[in-house]
Amino acid sequence: MGLDSVDFRPIEKFFDNIDFLVPGHERSSQYMVAIHREFYGWASQWVGGKVVLDAGCGEGFGSAMLAEGAAQVVGIDLKPELVMHARRRYALPNVRFEAMDCEAMGLAPGSFEAVVCDELIEHLSDYRAFMNEAQRVLAPGGVFVCATTNAGIGFTSADGSPMNRNHHREFGPRRFRRELEQRYHHVRLFSECLRPRTAKYVLHDRARWVERVLVGLGVKHKIPIGWRNFIRERMTGVKVQDLIDEGFEIVEGARSDSLYLIGMGIKA
Repeated sequence: MGLDSVDFRPIEKFFDNIDFLVPGHERSSQYMVAIHREFYGWASQWVGGKVVLDAGCGEGFGSAMLAEGAAQVVGIDLKPELVMHARRRYALPNVRFEAMDCEAMGLAPGSFEAVVCDELIEHLSDYRAFMNEAQRVLAPGGVFVCATTNAGIGFTSADGSPMNRNHHREFGPRRFRRELEQRYHHVRLFSECLRPRTAKYVLHDRARWVERVLVGLGVKHKIPIGWRNFIRERMTGVKVQDLIDEGFEIVEGARSDSLYLIGMGIKA
């Protein structure tokens, strides 16, 4: 489906308080879309020919990517508007989208061979409820693949909690591994890493200071993404398109400077 035929109006309200990920939309951060495309492309190697759950599927583009090699994909999200949008935009024969709470899934035990979730657990008030549900719906031998924001490069308040108002908590490698090992065997951690231009753009001291102030004031997402990109490009000398062209690298192991931590485990 071409962009001209997509009606974005029912979901545009979600841009007001988050860098909402919608490929091709002018109000969406295409740099962030590229990061998450990298994850889904990487995760696809673990789901070939399988029945897959994409938990917290959002706009749906990740589910569509997984469906290129999976036997069947079910994408679930709490917001009905997103589910209706995904059904229209990604009407594929082996994909279905359902409105559902990830912390209390109405899905049969052992009904999936793989569960994938991308930047979900930090948004949940009870992430352990989701982790338990994911384990429940996985069949024995099923694979769990989960990407989450790296707490090591996030902004924190004085009490150590995330400054991102949409995050209940963020995870470092130790805590993330511990949660996985309580539920799965053969746990492995990976890192989605910064390439040189991306590192300059993301970790630039002055640019991070400005971003921290905007986050602390609660006004970051009131500024259009185009203006935020322009300011950061001027400060860092790196263009957003440069980051997209440069791509991202996913390597095994937990790196302190990674954008995202990725965990994988197998259900006994």
